[in-house]
Amino acid sequence: MRGRATPLIVLLMCVALLLVAVPVFGAPDDDGSGLTSSAVSMVGPAVRLSDPVDYDPGRSQADIAYDWNHREYLVVWVRNWPGGHREICGRRVSASGERLSWFVVSAGVGDRISPAVAYNATEKEYLVTWMQNVNGDFRTYEIWGRRIA
Repeated sequence: MRGRATPLIVLLMCVALLLVAVPVFGAPDDDGSGLTSSAVSMVGPAVRLSDPVDYDPGRSQADIAYDWNHREYLVVWVRNWPGGHREICGRRVSASGERLSWFVVSAGVGDRISPAVAYNATEKEYLVTWMQNVNGDFRTYEIWGRRIA
């Protein structure tokens, strides 16, 4: 389908990128990063996307999409709250790695997990999807989504 990436295509693209990047990783350089100087020039430096917080396993569910029209990324993730409720957050990041605005994509009563994001270049918008437990049993989930300009 034109202009729409299926999860399998996205997975295959990620695997292909990893296969290309693997040969440049080697023994750690002086900075201890585990990257050779050629890998750093190819991959780029690591950039912190969130503010420092205590360990929170819910923040590990993240996804990213690139908007080539504005040369920026949208990163989405889960944020835990007391009582087991989780919300979906997002942050724009420039192509150079500068952290831009962040916002809540979906919050409120009901657990939210497994965010995913895709960019639609034709409409110049992102689509963020997630699973949401609307009845409070933490077992039955529905798929929800939101378009973001």
